Formats: sequence, structure tokens, C-alpha cells
Amino acid sequence: CKVVAAYMESSNQEVKGLASSEVQPLLESGLLKILDKKPEGQS
Repeated sequence: CKVVAAYMESSNQEVKGLASSEVQPLLESGLLKILDKKPEGQS
């Protein structure tokens, strides 16, 4: 979970490129979902 969070928050394009091939199949299969981040206290 922490690895995926680090990938999602990374601004380093090299990191995103390397991890993309691992993360993309999980997103496409529905095993992993990207949730909208909202600041605390807001709904």
C-alpha cells in the first residue's frame, strides 16, 4: 500500500515510468482504484 501511495504521489517521471508497467494492469483489472484526494474536513 505504501509503495502504491509513493508511486501515485511521485512527481519523478522516471519513477512513474518504471512503476507504470506494474501498476497499470492492476488499475485496468479493477484490483486497484485511484481515489480523489480531498483535504481533511471537506466532503
